Amino acid sequence: MTANLKASSPVDASPKASALLQTVRRWVRRTEIGGQIVSLIIVVAVFAIGTRGKYLEWANLQVILSLAGIPVILAIGLHQAIILGAIDLSVEGVAGLAIIFVGMLIGLVYTKLKIPSFIGTPGMSWTLYGIAV
Repeated sequence: MTANLKASSPVDASPKASALLQTVRRWVRRTEIGGQIVSLIIVVAVFAIGTRGKYLEWANLQVILSLAGIPVILAIGLHQAIILGAIDLSVEGVAGLAIIFVGMLIGLVYTKLKIPSFIGTPGMSWTLYGIAV
């Protein structure tokens, strides 16, 4: 006697999960973001291995996200210009001009108000950060 034994098939994923996976795959192909995601995973893995896991601790991630606020705002603004079919190459120039202006302002605080640099620098930093955000 021969028995008709079917090979056991793996458990199929739920229809919602399968549809979500297909949607993500289509989005990755359409936006061509796959290489960027792979690069990000490699960079995170290198840093995680190099710091023996401390890179992925919550306190470190909070610091990284808090420091990324202003560059993210600049990137979103530049991204909007690119989406509209233009490109804004003046971002670095504007940032450089802002640095010169801030440097002059800090110099005036030191010379005219006679405030020591170890007090004036953090004060100016917090003030400008508050204005920026």
